[in-house]
Amino acid sequence: MHQGCTAGGGSMISIGKVRDAAYYLSEVESDDSAGYYLDAASPSRWLGRLAEAHGLSGPVDAGTFRRILNGQRPDGGELTEHATSTRALDITLSVPKSVSLLWALGDPRAQLHVLEALDATEAAVVEFLEREATKVRRGHGGVDVQQASGLIVAAFDHRASRLGDPNLHRHLVIANATVGPDGRTTALDTRQLYRVRYTAEAVFQAVLRHELVARVGVGFGPVDRHGAAEIVGVPARVIRAFSRRRREIENEMLWRNATTGHGARIAALATRTPKSELPSDQLLEHRWRSEARDLGFDIGQIPRIDRGPQLTVSDAELAADVTSHDATFTRWDALRATCRLSTDGAALHQLLGRADAFLESSDAVPLAAGRFTMPEILDRRVGSSTSERTGESWSSAASTRLTLSRSVVGGIPRIRARPRSDTPSRRCARASWTRSMSGMPFGPRRGGGGSNGEIWPIR
Repeated sequence: MHQGCTAGGGSMISIGKVRDAAYYLSEVESDDSAGYYLDAASPSRWLGRLAEAHGLSGPVDAGTFRRILNGQRPDGGELTEHATSTRALDITLSVPKSVSLLWALGDPRAQLHVLEALDATEAAVVEFLEREATKVRRGHGGVDVQQASGLIVAAFDHRASRLGDPNLHRHLVIANATVGPDGRTTALDTRQLYRVRYTAEAVFQAVLRHELVARVGVGFGPVDRHGAAEIVGVPARVIRAFSRRRREIENEMLWRNATTGHGARIAALATRTPKSELPSDQLLEHRWRSEARDLGFDIGQIPRIDRGPQLTVSDAELAADVTSHDATFTRWDALRATCRLSTDGAALHQLLGRADAFLESSDAVPLAAGRFTMPEILDRRVGSSTSERTGESWSSAASTRLTLSRSVVGGIPRIRARPRSDTPSRRCARASWTRSMSGMPFGPRRGGGGSNGEIWPIR
């Protein structure tokens, strides 16, 4: 089934399969996936390099969209070499509630800027997915995962929740097709999209903040673990009042004594009523403004900043973030940390560049299988092992620090002795890591046998 509008004020990416286009297209329009997305009041557009290669641009038309959902090219031919059971995926991007309120309650100029910011952010997410998660499987059993080129994405704007609250979100319906390095058009390795979704969420939120700071001049408060933040000046009580769907889900969770993400999904499904026709945009806007007045809230009074977005994230901050829970980290971990630490957000190329620069710095030591650690963590592990073998104290064993070379031989990091000077960056990261990891022993990653050099905390 398609994802529907289950967001209730949260700002998480959701992803679901469009399993059977024939099922949707045979249903009545109110429960038909094409009809659901192609609501005349919902602007739409084609995105992605493969869409462009097929001549798709501008608004999404019903006939072409239905052909794509049926596994066909725009000209009616087969889209992929072999039929797939999953014709498309629906990735839903939901903005923080305060951003929805800025659009719903703002003047026409602010409303336009919010939608333009969301357009730019949406395009950045598609670019990120094409760069980082567009793969195909080749070889016997599909064990060889290779980089592919291009997606076909039908993007749709939805602006209200099922209960009629402001709820800006975008549906990216991604056809299960891409072009491999061999020139063949086959199904995506959809596992990659699921694996990257949390990183894509952080990228979405950071780029959105960057666009809104630049276009509207709003500031943002603390960034949560998903990378989302609310606009400064929008009170929590107002956000709560305009989040009826979220309250509905929370009440169901309370009744079920559910506290996990899975429990939240069950509660969302249990309280999900058929999508009914909402009032017109004009009536909804009148209702929203009336409710805001009753709450004593004026969106025009929120503070504005007179500077552009700034990306000021140090290596020490990144090192402390990526090792706050685990002793090793990946490039995606570094990118998520960059997004979370960027209160003003940043453009996609800035986020990628900053994360990659950190991984090239002396604060990140490469291990096998695309993982990294901090020099201090490696020193503690190597020093502990040396102490166990020789009976020396840790302070004695650490008199000459050991660092990893930039190469890995036979899956085992090559270790060489080298004096290493201390720096403020290392001291800050080391202190933060020591506080979070104090007293925690380390050992090989479970199931990995330790042969790949990965070092994980034993919890």
